[in-house]
Amino acid sequence: MTTLPKKYDTITKTKTLTVGVKNAYADTYLAVRALDQAKDAVKDAKAAYEDAKQKVADGKQPKNDLDFYKANLAVATANVASATTAVAAYRERPLPQRPPVRERAFTPQRA
Repeated sequence: MTTLPKKYDTITKTKTLTVGVKNAYADTYLAVRALDQAKDAVKDAKAAYEDAKQKVADGKQPKNDLDFYKANLAVATANVASATTAVAAYRERPLPQRPPVRERAFTPQRA
């Protein structure tokens, strides 16, 4: 295995840091998007539960089917809590610092 000279290390670290900053923003965006989707799922579960209650009252659906809708609403609510925690974790995570600006860029020499 060959090892690279020390001058190559600074280039690698700079590229890695740039990718880390982009990933942090992408992770935050995806977490917020997942939270929005979880909130929509709660709205849908509440609407389905209310619809099922009406069908039970009308005699079109058995009463024990409501347990399924209650469980679905509970899971959707738990998903909102989980997504909220994920958003908070990403927002509190410090972003990587920008690398210091070098005065002279490295140019590889031809052999």
